[in-house]
Amino acid sequence: MATPPPLPEKLCHYRVPGINWPPVSRVAFFRSTAFWIPFAASFLSILVLFGFVPYCSGYGSVRWVFSHAIINHWLHQDQGEWLHGMFVPFLALFLLWNDREALLAMPVRPSHSGLVVILAGFLLYWFGYVADIEYFGSAALQILLAGLILWFLGVAAMRRLLFPWAFLLFMYPMPFLDSIIALRLRLVMSHGTHVLLNLLGIANLQVGTSLVSAPDLFSGLAQGARFGVDVANPCSGIRSLYALVMVSALYAWFTLDRPWKKGLLILAAAPLAILGNMARLLLLVFGTLLWGTDFAIGPLDSPSWFHEAAGWLVFFVALGGMYGVGRLLDVRWFRLADVSLWVKSMTSPTVPASTPVSPEEEASRGRSRRSSRRSPGDW
Repeated sequence: MATPPPLPEKLCHYRVPGINWPPVSRVAFFRSTAFWIPFAASFLSILVLFGFVPYCSGYGSVRWVFSHAIINHWLHQDQGEWLHGMFVPFLALFLLWNDREALLAMPVRPSHSGLVVILAGFLLYWFGYVADIEYFGSAALQILLAGLILWFLGVAAMRRLLFPWAFLLFMYPMPFLDSIIALRLRLVMSHGTHVLLNLLGIANLQVGTSLVSAPDLFSGLAQGARFGVDVANPCSGIRSLYALVMVSALYAWFTLDRPWKKGLLILAAAPLAILGNMARLLLLVFGTLLWGTDFAIGPLDSPSWFHEAAGWLVFFVALGGMYGVGRLLDVRWFRLADVSLWVKSMTSPTVPASTPVSPEEEASRGRSRRSSRRSPGDW
């Protein structure tokens, strides 16, 4: 029996993990039961574990399904500060669709390492279930997705899909960051605003995370009589920082070409969020001085509309700063190749430019060269 001709090189990438089959074409691989049976089993397992099995109870007594707990965080907790997480899966799908041509042309070599990663994800899921901690479920879901990519598509595909996969991290609410970073951010913002107000000629004092007007002996005003603004925990900027890091990552991915530029823009989200919150504090202080505390801030349980509207200033300042930093990083100030050419032109000897020669002069020079090549016997 004759041996069938080999497949083209671009189609010889698909081998079923654990089975010594010859390479098959792209269409045949994705239509075969060897692909669909393990893929469907893995997908249904994740769907059941994260969509139907009660997983964690948090501080309550009844266990929540993991997906229901995440949606509850998005819509009903922390005044909707984690609402941006519900858009992350759709944005990740858009990233895949935007890169669809490169993904379809990418070689697919399933890797056995994906099974190890999947096993680690299931173990972490079980540990989170026993410990009743939702964050382990989030980490388990992320690890399981990475394992599926490695198992079915391979290491090269994981490299290509690294950013969409990592972008899904913004989907998970992380309120525990409040107790780790929030106090430090509050102190930084209150101190920076304290310095700015003094530079603007508005005497004030910093008392912990609060800013109060300085006492005026000549007017008989006590400390805090003119204004008093407290940087409370919800106003720490940690939640706006999380959303701004997500937006910065998207903006950097689509506008910048170098990884170090993308990293710098993402890191710039933290100081930009602080600047935005400082601008918000300045607006609240000015509003208190002009129209009073009831108008500018309002009661603690029901902030005024001015107080709520000032919160949007954080995003305007931060997004404007993000655009400016991105433009600066996108400018090619100089390139090493241009510098080397400039140095070479400065150090190389100058060659005088040749002057144009008329046809008559060129013919005369040709006759003189021919006559000079004659031997003495020719004369």
